[in-house]
Amino acid sequence: MYKKFIFPIIIILFSNFHFDLFSQVTGGKQDVFEKDSVIVFDPSSPLLTLEEINQNKTSVFGFDLIFSTFGFGGGLFWKAELNDEFIFLSEFFISGIRKSDELERFNQLTGELFIPFKQNRLYTIPFSFGVQYYPFNNQIISTFKPFISAGAGFSFIISTPYDRSFFNAFSYGEYYTRPAFNLSIGADFGNKNKSNYGFQIKYISVPFGEGGLQSLKAEVEDPITNFGGVFLDLKVGFNY
Repeated sequence: MYKKFIFPIIIILFSNFHFDLFSQVTGGKQDVFEKDSVIVFDPSSPLLTLEEINQNKTSVFGFDLIFSTFGFGGGLFWKAELNDEFIFLSEFFISGIRKSDELERFNQLTGELFIPFKQNRLYTIPFSFGVQYYPFNNQIISTFKPFISAGAGFSFIISTPYDRSFFNAFSYGEYYTRPAFNLSIGADFGNKNKSNYGFQIKYISVPFGEGGLQSLKAEVEDPITNFGGVFLDLKVGFNY
């Protein structure tokens, strides 16, 4: 009999209990006690400011890939910004020097390639210091900047005998130093906060004097008296 009253009694007891639920409130000044709040943590080290993010990098270090009628070569360069229009530039590269008609032939007896009448392998390594000028700075688009440049310096010239193997010939080589002068026209791509790319057509003059050096034998060709020429230079740089 008592079992009939147990279930209604339980329902009545639970109905007399109630709970107050409060929703979250946003941070800020309130007239009443805040049930929740917003906690702001300061960084352990200062974050970059907007000025620092937009600050231009003023130096570039990179690599050159050189093409010419003599073949191809490679080198390094470094730039430092003087102002918005002028840049100080230093660079060097190494390239072979030869007559334009030096064509390799195949020796059917030995199975090797050779150049008829070849006497010496010749190399030029010009070091240049100069100024690069942007005449249309920010007048076209900021990521395309035509320039002209001029510089001077010196060049190492190496002559090694052709009748010896490539590496062994350097032990029998002759080494010279001569003045070098250059003029260039080209363009840079990219911006100052990222990688920098460019190309230029460079004319270099390296007068040798003293009768020059023989690339081919004297009976078939005159000596080379200027170890410069026209070079196409592709540049890849990294700003810092």
